[in-house]
Amino acid sequence: MALRRPRARRLEVVLTGSGLALLTVALFAPHQSLPVVFMLFPLLVVTAFRQTLRTCALQLVVVNTVATVATSLGWGPIHAAVSVSGIPLETAGAVLQALIASSAATVYVLRVS
Repeated sequence: MALRRPRARRLEVVLTGSGLALLTVALFAPHQSLPVVFMLFPLLVVTAFRQTLRTCALQLVVVNTVATVATSLGWGPIHAAVSVSGIPLETAGAVLQALIASSAATVYVLRVS
């Protein structure tokens, strides 16, 4: 028999998930060129400490999917930084993979410890 979460815990999951999704969309919006991707990490840390591993994984999928789609469309700070610096656009993929790896490693290490 599966244990049901209390209503307050479900609300917390919805609020942190919505906050992460909205912040990610705002950070990777078109014409967003400020390098502030690091603003995701405080919410990811809160998620790691307060949510289950399954919820953390789902929220990471949402964050990284939004970041990947936005960067591939030429939006957000990663694409802007690569475009301004004059390095090949393929570098945006490497930078995006570094973001994905660092966010996943941060959440996983905090969650399982």
